[in-house]
Amino acid sequence: MRQRRPLPMVALWPCPGSSKPEVQVEPSKFMISKERERVGIHLPAFPSPPPLYPRLALLPSGKVFYTGHGSGTSNANAWIFDPATGGWTQSATTNVNRKYGSSVLLPLLPPSYVPRVMNFVGGNPATSSTDMIDLSVPTPSYTAGPNMSTGRIQMDAVILPNGKVLAEGGSVNNESPDTPGKTADLYDPVSNTMGSAGTAAYSRLYHSTALLLPDATVMSTGSNPGKRGRYEPAIEIYTPSYLYDTNDHLITTDRPQIIAVSFSGPIHYGTPFSVSYTSISPISSAVLIRPGSSTHASDMDQRLISLCGATSPCTASNNALSLTTPPDGSIAPPGYYMLFLLDSAGVPSKAWFIQLTPNSYSLVPPTGAITSPSGDMTITAGGVINFGTSTSASKYSWVFPGGNARNIHSAKSGERHIRRARDVHNLAYGHRRYGQL
Repeated sequence: MRQRRPLPMVALWPCPGSSKPEVQVEPSKFMISKERERVGIHLPAFPSPPPLYPRLALLPSGKVFYTGHGSGTSNANAWIFDPATGGWTQSATTNVNRKYGSSVLLPLLPPSYVPRVMNFVGGNPATSSTDMIDLSVPTPSYTAGPNMSTGRIQMDAVILPNGKVLAEGGSVNNESPDTPGKTADLYDPVSNTMGSAGTAAYSRLYHSTALLLPDATVMSTGSNPGKRGRYEPAIEIYTPSYLYDTNDHLITTDRPQIIAVSFSGPIHYGTPFSVSYTSISPISSAVLIRPGSSTHASDMDQRLISLCGATSPCTASNNALSLTTPPDGSIAPPGYYMLFLLDSAGVPSKAWFIQLTPNSYSLVPPTGAITSPSGDMTITAGGVINFGTSTSASKYSWVFPGGNARNIHSAKSGERHIRRARDVHNLAYGHRRYGQL
């Protein structure tokens, strides 16, 4: 059910001109140093050397939480990074080595969106313990969670549409398949309990991945079973219990179905919208889940944001659900999300993809028109041409279809030269969406 790609180094720093954090992957510390020189910004020094693939979570405050764990080892403390100041603050003491364990930001529920992070197992030989931390309190600390059915290193943890966490794969001893590791666990954050979630046919170890699919099943794939260069080719699909009825029959036709949403294209934060649907039972919750992006036993981008449910009741009329997008990009970073509806029996719909975009971005692409020359023309290499436009845009582009001359991009209109000798090109004029002419 999973597959992960090895990524060599994860670095965290604020984007130029923004206080928001950005996680960037770089092949080495040398390249990070070169990046510092290239963009001319200060990369904040981490207080103590972190392991590769540090387990990070973007918090609703806009700060970034490092659990203290990663793929190589664990640090003595967790840390919190503030992109606004570029500073690190020491946080909770870690109490166990969770090497190659997994970490999950638990579901964010309105209206308070309390951030809680849970660490699963890890170590070699692996522990079966878990712990979690509430980052909304003044002095956060790790508290013990329920034990899993077995110790796991190189496991995967996937948030399901109902808010539960599927924890599967791994083994007690690193890269050594065992039978207990094939049996998955299911964590319920409401009851804070761990239960059984079925048994896989294959061991999933190093370089394996588990991803939530748009049909609410989970794909499990990959693994290095033994010597490097060997990979497990089999893929398994895990079907959660919410897709079975009381007679243990697979639910195929009686699932909620999203018919349409009231907008097209991207949508801003804090924006009301409606969802048209069909369902034989009332809708009890609606959630957004970030598409999976995991590697080395962790998905730092994984998050579920509730739009309505236990803490904020759903409002529906005539099979239309009234919802509002999350308040800002710290709760739900810009990008694509899977929208799931769940009925009163906990059966999820298939996902409808939506795209959240910052409120400072226009939802309407600009239009552009070149006013001179008035039409297509042919010029020889070395020639000069002037163009004009009545449209203001951040970028203008010359396009040479079928030729060898490179595109010429500029932030202003005016004189442009063709630099390739012995070439003659027909110039095609037009405009591109989002400010490119």
